[in-house]
Amino acid sequence: MNDTMKRPFFCYEPGNEMEVCILFGLLLPYLDEEWVLDEYYGSYPDSSFIVDGLRTQVEFEHYSINFHIHGHDPKDCDIIVCWKHNWPDCPRELHVVELSELIRRHRLQYLIENSRPKWPVTQWTVADLFSHIEEYSGKGNRDLVESFVQYLDEDDQIRYMPGRGKREVTLKIYAERLSHALPLLGIHSTPEGLWAWIDYQPFEEAHKEVVRRLRDFFGEPHKKWHKIGAANNTQLIDSIQSALSISRAGG
Repeated sequence: MNDTMKRPFFCYEPGNEMEVCILFGLLLPYLDEEWVLDEYYGSYPDSSFIVDGLRTQVEFEHYSINFHIHGHDPKDCDIIVCWKHNWPDCPRELHVVELSELIRRHRLQYLIENSRPKWPVTQWTVADLFSHIEEYSGKGNRDLVESFVQYLDEDDQIRYMPGRGKREVTLKIYAERLSHALPLLGIHSTPEGLWAWIDYQPFEEAHKEVVRRLRDFFGEPHKKWHKIGAANNTQLIDSIQSALSISRAGG
């Protein structure tokens, strides 16, 4: 990077994984090794680089602990690139490139105009979810999601937990038969509306038949995870309920 261009390239600290990728590109000249991009996959692991002549599998994360939270298998990855390294139990075989430390070491703070996140990270509550939905999607959609949460409360095989986030209020949904620790589904309320995702990857090996049925239901044979398509919010909730019913079924 030309040192005469000492101006900010970021208004705020990276706030998500994609912003970490962009910052990493700016910082490539400051790495100790020689990195050459081979391919960006967009699924785990995110990319392949040639690092000092060796093909290397690289996963980008906002924070390193997200690698563990997302249920990634360390055997399939060599390096985590993150904004901050906050995973004390990170396996020794995984090398971590912490961009905030790289910036500090090379005195590149000028790249980021404000040394804080643009949006504060909040631990949401279910009440926050309902209020957010009513504000941005209307009372009818709030009533719809309240009924859905009541449905979850009445099912002892399903557990849910509000997530942490910035502009989006999130709800993670766990199917106890598959895993107590890893969510199968998630709902996001944003100023633009409701959306939801399903993640097959953590359950692919241990629950192959259930995952096959879920993939058949959504018509998605390959992706590790995807957004749940729906024409409206009623259809979205119906699809989520159907997926939870499949997850409880034997197989």
